[in-house]
Amino acid sequence: MKKNLLIGILGFVSVFSFAFGYQQKVRADKNEVIALENEKRAIELEKAAEAALDEAKHQKMIAEMNILEAMKQREIAAQKK
Repeated sequence: MKKNLLIGILGFVSVFSFAFGYQQKVRADKNEVIALENEKRAIELEKAAEAALDEAKHQKMIAEMNILEAMKQREIAAQKK
């Protein structure tokens, strides 16, 4: 009797362990998909940040050129007075 009870308990533990393992596998698969999507999104955001940085550098260069031009115009205006 004790032997059958022990076998029954071990069988239940085995089935429970398989079910839990399968649930963990499903979770891991979902997390892997989410991780891949996040990685793709991070790459896209990195590219967008690089493009924004390039645009900022370009705008800074234009602003510096405008400052130089304004200084030249101020000197010309001062000479005319």
